[in-house]
Amino acid sequence: MALQSFITMMSQLLGPEAGKVLITKQNGEVIITNDGWTLINFLTSTSPVARIVTQACSVHTKVYGGGCKSFMLMVNAGLEYLSGNTELACHIPSNRIKVISALNWFQAAVLGSDRFEQELANLTAISTELNNENYKAVETVISNVVRTCFAGKFSNNATVVLSDLTTKLIWKICGNVVSNLRKMIAILLQNFDDFVVEAPGQLLVQSALVKGILIDREVKNFIHSSNCQNVLVLNLDDS
Repeated sequence: MALQSFITMMSQLLGPEAGKVLITKQNGEVIITNDGWTLINFLTSTSPVARIVTQACSVHTKVYGGGCKSFMLMVNAGLEYLSGNTELACHIPSNRIKVISALNWFQAAVLGSDRFEQELANLTAISTELNNENYKAVETVISNVVRTCFAGKFSNNATVVLSDLTTKLIWKICGNVVSNLRKMIAILLQNFDDFVVEAPGQLLVQSALVKGILIDREVKNFIHSSNCQNVLVLNLDDS
């Protein structure tokens, strides 16, 4: 459903032929021909992070005033934190993770929000460990953190979905090696960084990437290019 929402969004931006595209790097190297969704399908099927990112793209269609960049900052900050936590990275139980470690991760993920401390005691009181039994309770606390940190940036529905994604991301770490998650993000960045999409009968679309993965719903006019007088930019930044 998330992938279909993403395809629908792209079709609305680029027209019904948006899926039939030629994706190249700026140097002309061809990445994908004919079926532009192949890349998205590949990333979605091979990467848990890509699935989360694709879902976030869908969420962003409901968001006014940005938020996707902030979400990726949360993901990246969390992975950066975990990469420096040897004990957590090397000894992750298959079905649980110590609450304090998850708290530290989430605190880093929301970039040190002072409001996080208000929820710290609540989450610590739930249990000493994250497990299936207290999933909903932890989810509620995370939802409160997300709502507080991103107040005014998201519709209620989008905030609910983002909270769910964040909770699942924490849970996903329990069953995945951190280095693999970081590798998948690197693959995403490599594949999406610096590409041009040309849809038959449509305007040339050049990505304005900010270490980019998430495509903004707003399409802006851009300067004249050597390939096409009318150029559209998909803005990936929320600032």
